[in-house]
Amino acid sequence: MSHRFIYDISASPNYELTYLWFVQCTGLAVFGSVGVDCLFYGSSLNISSHFKIIQKKARNIKFDQLMIKRNARYTTNRVATEEFFGLIKQHQKILNICEEFEEMYSTILFAQFLTTSAQLCVIAFQLTLVSWFLVLIFRFAATCHRYQISIYYNGSQLTAESLAVAEAIYDSNWYEATPLIRQLIAFFLMRSQKSVIMSSGFYVANLETFNAVSEQSTSVS
Repeated sequence: MSHRFIYDISASPNYELTYLWFVQCTGLAVFGSVGVDCLFYGSSLNISSHFKIIQKKARNIKFDQLMIKRNARYTTNRVATEEFFGLIKQHQKILNICEEFEEMYSTILFAQFLTTSAQLCVIAFQLTLVSWFLVLIFRFAATCHRYQISIYYNGSQLTAESLAVAEAIYDSNWYEATPLIRQLIAFFLMRSQKSVIMSSGFYVANLETFNAVSEQSTSVS
């Protein structure tokens, strides 16, 4: 594609200076975007893995062994109790990390949401026009869709894994625990039912948002 400049780039040293400027700007844009995106992907996958670990531990806890009945009285099983409270602390720590993660990325995700949504709308309009660079438009549209799917999928996966903790607790033998332990389990269960979402204002990073953006971009055309 041709470019227009206010000066003649065919003569030296304008050509060399322009080339170096384009290389610098392209490198900063690409590496900056890739670095931010890779950090988001890696962090979200890491947090989802921690939720899966919590789910596995919750299913393996034997709640009937937290309190042992001796001489008509219940005594605490130290090993099992430390495992249960350690699981609660680990879950709370991951939730705190999720809050910091959302606070750190909310502005970045919102800016990326606006830019990619605008790009998809413009691309959808350009597809209605017959032009010689139609193949280039298709390739750019596919790139934008792959980029958005990767973000929205990781956001949806993070929400699903956080909600799966409550299902893991319910799948355990919580009904065999003592009334005191069941109260603690109930508080743990209620907190686990509050999903973790990546959002910024009205924008939520999940597959539902991706479907809405895709439908809106196609309706513009």
